[in-house]
Amino acid sequence: MSVLETIDLSIRFGGVQANRDVSVSVGELEIVGVIGPNGAGKTTLFNMITGFYTPDTGRIIYRGQDITGLAVHERAQLGLGRTFQNVGLVKGATVRDNLITAQYLQADYGLVSGMLGSNRSRRSERQLRARADLLAESLGLADLLDTQVAGLPYGTLKRAEIATVLATDPDVLLLDEPSSGMGPEEAHQLGDTLLELRRTFGLSIVMIEHHVPLVVRVCDYVYCLDFGQLLTHGLPNDVRNHPQVVAAYLGEDPDPEVLALEEQLESLVEGGS
Repeated sequence: MSVLETIDLSIRFGGVQANRDVSVSVGELEIVGVIGPNGAGKTTLFNMITGFYTPDTGRIIYRGQDITGLAVHERAQLGLGRTFQNVGLVKGATVRDNLITAQYLQADYGLVSGMLGSNRSRRSERQLRARADLLAESLGLADLLDTQVAGLPYGTLKRAEIATVLATDPDVLLLDEPSSGMGPEEAHQLGDTLLELRRTFGLSIVMIEHHVPLVVRVCDYVYCLDFGQLLTHGLPNDVRNHPQVVAAYLGEDPDPEVLALEEQLESLVEGGS
């Protein structure tokens, strides 16, 4: 059975059809890639899966449960964790503070206990801090725990964001362009990290990614979108070499209306998150 499945998702913004009948499936412990040119509707798909947008038609199924009508925080509580194109961190806080804050759904004390500094709250805080340190180490951030997020290079910010999402204890990790801002060597290292994270944390991973060599190396299955529709899907090498995929990347330019709308809506979503 699929861990996560979308069935014929469609959404329109005014006169622009951003997604049309998009169906994807993610199995247990699979790494699934979503590729396509800019403006293809990839981030719109993520926004529907995670609850920022409500599809006009279609359903989203998570572990057999229809979650199409659930709010963003309800989906997060079920186990969906997500990063953004533009890093969604508290820039004025340190890496450690971001990691600790992300864990507070798992804290086993209440507001009053925290305010009074009870033994229980102090013990829980030590546990949250220890887990933050462990997550930072797993993403190569151990030396940056006390560094303010705003001062980090973009590629490092992306790794910090992944660590922060992992702090929410997801079952399915949705990554929006995780290698953005990274060079080829750093992207290769990220691939190793994702494979290790899947093994260590028992994750299923879905990632939007433009770095095709990374997709081919780490993904078990790949979907390609173009103009908001599913162009093809299959094994990574088969999709990469598909004539229509090659044409989509190297041929016609994306619909400028779709591209501009997706960028504008993504900015609004991240600003509200």
